[in-house]
Amino acid sequence: MQVAMDERQDLQAVTGNDKRNMSEDTGTSVCGEYQINSTGMEDVKSTKGLQNQECLEQKEQLAREERHNLGTTTENNKMNMLEHADVLVCGQYQNGLTHTKPFNPFCSTSDNYTDGSQYKKNLDQFLAALPTAAGDNGWFYKGSAGSGPDAVFGLIMCFADRDASDCLYCISTASAGITTACPGSRNVSAAYDVCVLRYSAAPIPATADLGYVFAEPLTAIGMPVTSEAVPDAYVPLMAALSSGIAFDPSRSFRSSMAYSSTGTQEMKMYGLAQCTRDLNGSECSTCIRSYAIRLGKLFPSHTGCSIKGYSCYLRYLVSFPIDITLPPAPAPAPPTSSPPTPEPSKTGIVIGVSVGSVSIMIILAIFSIWLLRRRRRRQARILEEAREQELGEGRS
Repeated sequence: MQVAMDERQDLQAVTGNDKRNMSEDTGTSVCGEYQINSTGMEDVKSTKGLQNQECLEQKEQLAREERHNLGTTTENNKMNMLEHADVLVCGQYQNGLTHTKPFNPFCSTSDNYTDGSQYKKNLDQFLAALPTAAGDNGWFYKGSAGSGPDAVFGLIMCFADRDASDCLYCISTASAGITTACPGSRNVSAAYDVCVLRYSAAPIPATADLGYVFAEPLTAIGMPVTSEAVPDAYVPLMAALSSGIAFDPSRSFRSSMAYSSTGTQEMKMYGLAQCTRDLNGSECSTCIRSYAIRLGKLFPSHTGCSIKGYSCYLRYLVSFPIDITLPPAPAPAPPTSSPPTPEPSKTGIVIGVSVGSVSIMIILAIFSIWLLRRRRRRQARILEEAREQELGEGRS
């Protein structure tokens, strides 16, 4: 109860400071850890060192690809959108586009491996096993390959609102291309549209990485926005997600809250939170709460946003439900138990009783014969003593 209250206070403090700017969606987007607005590039607080020009080029390339797939005019795009609201979804969510390159991957530059080294062999073995290992484990896998100083440790996770075919494609593409994106690196973290991949020369700790790789608004064109509507739904939704996910063993949790606007149509704000399954409930909740506060600062006026990192994923959107579409992890196998002891058959019981009865009868017969012989010897001795006594009296 106290944790939930603290979460609400933190989120309200963030959204409350920004209500003055919430008259309309601003169309702001974030590439990597930099914010792009109408005036250009604004450094938001980089921890990975993504260069501004690289970020702009990435966004421009995405825009070119999207224009090629979506058509040449905005009017044509609007005709293909949903009836009740024209929704423009940025990045990976726009018309199901799936980009195969990681967003600004972290690639270590010291103590690099070389081709033909034992670490490279172990890394190739680990990456080759990922599609099958993750598919057999609910699209999450954490494991290792090799031993000693050249051991490779890693994990991969698919985002829960994507389907199995997208997930398999992302894992296969990531495992095949990551060594090209990060040649020679022993420690790598990479986030894609559909999945996130990490590997290292040391075991990956089960603690949340609170940094984020990619954040973007999921802008709803024409969606009514007021200074109260977004925070009134956003604050309780984020509190519900960050607390509810702590108790979900799959580490993926969705919820919704009523969204009040100036229109007459009843709407909801839907949200999805997800963490890598190696995190415990507390670590996962902390990560989601951190992302919720971050989104509240970056995009206070948006009716939808998405943020991704190496440990967590958070997404919300007004009016359009967000579903968990990945197949669930397989249920654990029941514990093996020793086979029950077979009951003795009736034939065995009859034979056992018969053998026991015969044995007792034999013992009784032997005992009876022994008693009879003893009695006869005793009687003979008494007769002999009586005869000797009579002979002695006759002599006297």
